[in-house]
Amino acid sequence: MAESRTLARPFGKAAFLRAVQIHALEKWSRFLQQLSDISKADEVKQLIRTPALTRAQKVAFFVSCVDEKDKVLESENFLWVLAYHKKLYLLPDIYLLYEELRRKHEKTLVVELFSAKSLPQIMQDKFQESLSLYLGQKIVLKVEVHPALLGGALIRAGDVVIDGSLKGRLQKLKQAFGK
Repeated sequence: MAESRTLARPFGKAAFLRAVQIHALEKWSRFLQQLSDISKADEVKQLIRTPALTRAQKVAFFVSCVDEKDKVLESENFLWVLAYHKKLYLLPDIYLLYEELRRKHEKTLVVELFSAKSLPQIMQDKFQESLSLYLGQKIVLKVEVHPALLGGALIRAGDVVIDGSLKGRLQKLKQAFGK
């Protein structure tokens, strides 16, 4: 994993720098996300490794899979560079690295909120607003339901964890009584 991220870094950074240069962060994000999603399929992984296919065929396949509205000016060139260096398999890591650079650039933080049951949108919005004020950053909230929490919520923002779950409270109580 660490090795693939290291190999992907120059490609993710190049895509990010180009997106900043042409003011197309969102469009590059959608483009790279599609490439990442496509390349995760087992059949596509096999296609990438198939030596019988030419680079042109591999590039043409990826270009044909991306929605026309999400293609960037350099779509084909970017894929050609990856194909030439035999790095198409790095697309998921390239996307993740690009998104990290984008979040830093836009001063946003991804916050994960785990709750015991589904939260109405109005509550999610209030969480997002409160966390934005508390952390002093723009927040992208990702909400997941985890019934094992029993009640309440657990919030993870980078290396900050706020455990307001019933399960977490019960564990603290158990520790306090030495059991």
